[in-house]
Amino acid sequence: MTNEKNIHQRINEAKHSMEGFIKDSKGYQYNYVSGSQVLHKLNPELYKHGINITFKTSDAKYEAVNVVVKGKEKTEYIVSLNVHYTITNTDRIEEKIESTIFAIGQQDDPSKALGTALTYSERYFL
Repeated sequence: MTNEKNIHQRINEAKHSMEGFIKDSKGYQYNYVSGSQVLHKLNPELYKHGINITFKTSDAKYEAVNVVVKGKEKTEYIVSLNVHYTITNTDRIEEKIESTIFAIGQQDDPSKALGTALTYSERYFL
């Protein structure tokens, strides 16, 4: 019998070996944990415990909408898409956990709106 850990055990060990997060960023009157802080703490633990996370997107849509900001009308873009995350046991690649998150972002540029949607989905997935 082998002592190889399954993916759930690996995730549990990685979660319990990390320190807590500190809200280190501020924007739009909110304090939040930056994505770089999450990745800086998370990536070494994922590697150490043989966990890999990948994502792909599907069903991306965008639309231009007119909004009024401080009395002036301007165009903003709303991007929506599905982000499919896969967590894989690197020692047994057939063992994986899959999850899909619907993501949406709104900005003054379509690329920024896509970045917003992806950033939020990543933060909440992790």
